[in-house]
Amino acid sequence: MEQNEFLKIIKTYRRRLNMAGFLKMLLFSLCIGAGAGIVLQAAAFIIPIYYVNLYAIASLLLAVLAAVVGAFVKRVNMEQAALVMDRFGFAERIVTAYENLTREGDLIVLQREDAIRELRAHQDRIRIPLMPPFRKMLLLLGMLALVTGLAFVPSVTKERALEQHSVKKEAKEKTQELEELVETLEELAQEEALTPEQQAQLQEMIENLESSLSEYQQAVSSQMLAAASQKLDYKYQNMADQMSSLAQSLQNGASVSAASLEAMQEMAQQLQKMSGQQLAQNGENGQNGNNGQGQNGQGGQGNGQIS
Repeated sequence: MEQNEFLKIIKTYRRRLNMAGFLKMLLFSLCIGAGAGIVLQAAAFIIPIYYVNLYAIASLLLAVLAAVVGAFVKRVNMEQAALVMDRFGFAERIVTAYENLTREGDLIVLQREDAIRELRAHQDRIRIPLMPPFRKMLLLLGMLALVTGLAFVPSVTKERALEQHSVKKEAKEKTQELEELVETLEELAQEEALTPEQQAQLQEMIENLESSLSEYQQAVSSQMLAAASQKLDYKYQNMADQMSSLAQSLQNGASVSAASLEAMQEMAQQLQKMSGQQLAQNGENGQNGNNGQGQNGQGGQGNGQIS
């Protein structure tokens, strides 16, 4: 058996040892990640956590990453692989032959030939299990099944988390919308040709929008969001009429710039359009609420007939 073949055999077992070590570390890391996912899913029944499923998946991905890094750091080199092979009854012949591959001498040559001869005769004794124990794999599968099962179990807390997320999303969109309107009104209020009354009128619009902005920022439930939307709809209707009247009066009298006058007209049209959209949205929400109340009422009547 040539030296190259001798090294090739050691490299083969080194790869197997590294793969076995990686699978063992991966199993351990995934058990920790799955345990963290179980804790998160259980916490979601008590605390509203909208992204709990993503957090559980992230814990498993981090576990895989940790296993890859750990396996790379603790990878087995050639000498360590030779030592492991020696444990299968070779009495340190393999590691001694590997360490003396580049050295010459009668004793060294005899030791190397003896190691190669023993390895040739008893290579089948080297048995390195690749897969982790079945019980540990079964444990991991059970934990993963539990994480998945908990993700599909409904609860009031999960519904509340979904509602809070929806409220925050809609409130954020309305907040951006109101901030843009406030900024536009502030620019219009700086027009020098406006009378103090007209500037005060624009300032009142700004304060009304800032009040609605504060309400949306503080909304934490669908009820608070609906109340803020209802108020905003009323403000949009009034502001659209006021802005149209203001633009008409400026067009007939005051010497404002053409850009400012066009901006006011566009603002009036925008407010009118937004008022219609807001009204339609509120009507849809109200219809959904009435349907829910009607279903509850029917359920109550049915219960009464049963009793």
